[in-house]
Amino acid sequence: MEHERVLHLVAPDHGIRESLTWVLARDGIPVRAHPDAETFLADCPDETLDHACLLVQADLPGASGVSLVRTLRKRGARAPLIVLTASHDRRLRRRAFAAGATDVLERELIEAFMIQRLAQLWPGVERTDIPAATVEFAGTRVTFRTMHPTDAEIEQEFVRGLSDESRHRRFFSGIRELPPDMLEDFTHPHYPYSYALIATIDEDPEGAGRERQIGVARYSPTEDPAIAEFAVTVADAWHRRGIATQLMHVLTTSAAVAGIEVLEGLVLQENRGMLEMCRKLGFLPEGDSGDPGVVRVAKALLQDDPPDS
Repeated sequence: MEHERVLHLVAPDHGIRESLTWVLARDGIPVRAHPDAETFLADCPDETLDHACLLVQADLPGASGVSLVRTLRKRGARAPLIVLTASHDRRLRRRAFAAGATDVLERELIEAFMIQRLAQLWPGVERTDIPAATVEFAGTRVTFRTMHPTDAEIEQEFVRGLSDESRHRRFFSGIRELPPDMLEDFTHPHYPYSYALIATIDEDPEGAGRERQIGVARYSPTEDPAIAEFAVTVADAWHRRGIATQLMHVLTTSAAVAGIEVLEGLVLQENRGMLEMCRKLGFLPEGDSGDPGVVRVAKALLQDDPPDS
């Protein structure tokens, strides 16, 4: 994959701009940072956005992040435009999507992802120094983080713990555990070419604790460098709680930053819950999957027809 795309980060916090610039530069993704919308618009003529991706904080000084997204879409920008918000705000999400945002992501998740990447790339940063990106679901704190090679055991336990139906919906087969080569591949993602995000809980939050994986979302390269294939799976006991949706928001952002233009995946026709979640996230049925029982869904991270309003 060629990384000609430039990531534009619009955020007033100098620390966030500096850290994200450093981390993504190590991944081969050039970053240009701007403190506010006005500075960004002055520094970046429309023609420079042809190969751009934008991460914009919602609460900017001056013009808001949503206003910036709307302005860029009216100018014909096709680039992925992702709004970072400090909290889950449905009204903000509606406004952002109406303005033409590719996705909306809670800022703490992208900050944690950024610091996790920094720890992987800079040996002097210890794993214990990484702040967890946590979201509370029904009274339980769920941590979202990138997958590491040391996660092989909890990944295998996660797959073994899935019901037969969930494993069939994920792997389209009767697989009961991951073969060694697949486990190695799954736990060694190489961002930006491939990426894996997991959701975990602490099995004993009052004691020493042991991390248990309850969900995973990943994308993998295809023969077309502009297209990646995604998959998301959540433990049966955690279905219908929003875990998959949260995983997919981060996965979409990570793919857009990596320069991927389209995320696509295969979903069984019988998996109505998954198809409905994909629809809500902007993944639409596309093309022929080659199997009448399987639906191919895809989301374009570049926008062909900017909205009029």
